[in-house]
Amino acid sequence: MKKFIALAAFAAILLCGCANDEGTISTSRFSSCTSSSSVDPLVSSIMSDLDISIPEGGTTSFSHSGTVAKSTVNRKATIAAEKTYVVKENKQLIFEDGGELTIEGKFDAQEGCKITIKNGGALILNGESSLNSDLYIEEGGKLIVGENGKVSGSGTIYTFNNDCIENSQNIETSIKITG
Repeated sequence: MKKFIALAAFAAILLCGCANDEGTISTSRFSSCTSSSSVDPLVSSIMSDLDISIPEGGTTSFSHSGTVAKSTVNRKATIAAEKTYVVKENKQLIFEDGGELTIEGKFDAQEGCKITIKNGGALILNGESSLNSDLYIEEGGKLIVGENGKVSGSGTIYTFNNDCIENSQNIETSIKITG
């Protein structure tokens, strides 16, 4: 029943948007309309039930076009150690200037998703991470693997240069790094 209510609420958000006192999250199934706002905990909870991950407390925008959903991080957010942050197949995660996501727990980038860290953006991995997708780091973007972090999987990291990655020794050799 809970999932049915969550699905109905998410459908309402997709069709007409959802507003709160702190801002608005707007999505559209029929256009590429995108809006930025603080993530309402209820919306975040509904989306997590539907395997769409948006960082709590972070400013994000979410748009849906065809079969690809896009989540944009454009301010600092942290995922707690007891949580797993998942980027599902056919999803895009984009870090804009000022967007920084610190993941204290697990990170799972599944095959078929795409992650882009733009100039001024950063992804900080302090726990176990599975990268089975493409990760693009543009000039001025950063991938930081913490001292206790470990990245494994079969993905590829495309870098502007090797200075874009901190602690690359914590990335297993099964991950291809090109740049």
